[in-house]
Amino acid sequence: LAFTIAACTEASPPAGTAPGSAVRAAATATPEPTTTTAPEPTATEVEGPAVVLSGATGAPGETVLVTATLERGKGEIVAISTDIRYRPRDLRVALDPRGQPLCEAAATVGLDSPVAKQLLAKERLLGDEDAMLRVALVGFDNANELPDGLLFTCKFVVPETAEPGEYSVQVTSSGAGKAAGAITVSGSDSVVVVVERGK
Repeated sequence: LAFTIAACTEASPPAGTAPGSAVRAAATATPEPTTTTAPEPTATEVEGPAVVLSGATGAPGETVLVTATLERGKGEIVAISTDIRYRPRDLRVALDPRGQPLCEAAATVGLDSPVAKQLLAKERLLGDEDAMLRVALVGFDNANELPDGLLFTCKFVVPETAEPGEYSVQVTSSGAGKAAGAITVSGSDSVVVVVERGK
């Protein structure tokens, strides 16, 4: 708050007024109240980007759909890579006739959209108890930003030998900005529920 001090000069009192009484009256006068406006609250923003993976439920032999959604926050991401990890005995990625994972970019970010990103996907078996599906969305000839919302979907098959239960599916992601700098992306794991046939 800024305070202004103005210089005062004592004027000659009117006739019949004792000297100095005008000054005393001014000194004892009640000042006019002032009004202070409080600042508007600032909205809280998400600090960084995150990829949220959906869960799924299926019986042995069934195909389930898993989705990945971007919550961009303050990040400006032009490319992203997501690793989905699971146990092969609980879940396997579905493959097309060419042996490629059945994953699709969302209509809002795929090659036919203004964002124009290409999806690349590959499954790797890391052992009897560990498998990883890596899905990337990249623009080899553009630096268009990825918007909030659905990134991609992937189909998975519940193996015939899978036991009923809840199984963790872990996700880790990394992103790149317009200057090709790395951007930290957090992840939200999910659960695949295997149920008995006919339930």
